[in-house]
Amino acid sequence: MSLKRILSGRCWGPATLLFAAVLMAGCVCLIGCRKGAASSVPQRQPVASRPQDPATRDLLAIGDRATTAIVARDANILLDYDHNPDDVASLQSKSGELYCYLFDSS
Repeated sequence: MSLKRILSGRCWGPATLLFAAVLMAGCVCLIGCRKGAASSVPQRQPVASRPQDPATRDLLAIGDRATTAIVARDANILLDYDHNPDDVASLQSKSGELYCYLFDSS
């Protein structure tokens, strides 16, 4: 089928018109669905601006303290959260496996 024949209107039979109508209706439905879905989906807020329950705030505070302790190489802060005797010994000894794992950068 040539472009000249399509543009001249010789190929516009009932089946072609029906196909074009169905195709256009499908496109309109898809555009309408996409607009409706986009407006009904809540936008994600940054973590800092979301309202938080007390348990989440406590977990974030523990994470902040642990991060600060690791950066400062302060094992005593970490020992506030770990009372396992093996971990305590490993963190208090500068040659301990846990101490080296957390604080040794080599």
